Amino acid sequence: DPVDQGVVVAGYYSSAGVNFNPNGAAVFAPPPAGSNDIFVARYCVKCLSIQTPCPQNDYGLKLDWLYTTGTTGDDQALGVAADVQGRAYATGYKNGGANGRDMWLGKIDQPPDCGQPISTTTSAWGLPSTGFVYAAPGDNVGRGITVDGLDRVIVTGQFAGTVDFDPRSGEDFKTSAGGLDLFVSRLVNNAPGDAEPVQYDWTFILGGAYDEVGSSVANEGLRSQRLAHAGWFGAPNSPNGYTVDFDPGSGTAASESIVLCKTSGPSS
Repeated sequence: DPVDQGVVVAGYYSSAGVNFNPNGAAVFAPPPAGSNDIFVARYCVKCLSIQTPCPQNDYGLKLDWLYTTGTTGDDQALGVAADVQGRAYATGYKNGGANGRDMWLGKIDQPPDCGQPISTTTSAWGLPSTGFVYAAPGDNVGRGITVDGLDRVIVTGQFAGTVDFDPRSGEDFKTSAGGLDLFVSRLVNNAPGDAEPVQYDWTFILGGAYDEVGSSVANEGLRSQRLAHAGWFGAPNSPNGYTVDFDPGSGTAASESIVLCKTSGPSS
């Protein structure tokens, strides 16, 4: 987090009585609704000493805000990022019941303010408690997330079957080639008061006959048309020499091991 040199973390917790404030008054998350609930938390770097100037080894983390959300099943955040305003973004999955895991994407629009009392928040992208859930049959998971210098959000992960990657009222259906396929998707924050909280940009997919999974993604700041992403592909039953085309355009870029590549997204 570039604001106040804060730290944003995300993950999951599985029991009541978890104290998310390591220094200061205890802040307990609500009991999880299911086996695991998602949490996103922002911490401020603070001096824990009354001495001035602060001794170098007396700095520590204090909780700024805490966000939690969950279903009656297993829900986890697997990736987190922050923009230049200090707003936090996270991705992972929520329990989809018989359909499997549904990708989850949330924005916690709580401005950093380390001088104020600790706060908890229950809104993500203006939607109570949930953010966006990409509900579809299959194992659909967001694993990596980044935000560029124009506050555009890029997410990578895995999906199976057919998924609508436009979380708004529009549609952009993508179908996997077989097993799990890797996806990279970009959204743009809209101005406050707009009917839609975000603008959907694009999604491209990479896949073959077996499994391809995106685990992390990074961008070049304002030059965000160029992305670097990593992951893995294959399956226990995939044949020796199994290759995947990692060029989302008309060219080819075959590989036989882990995914580590750089691409350019469409202009917008």
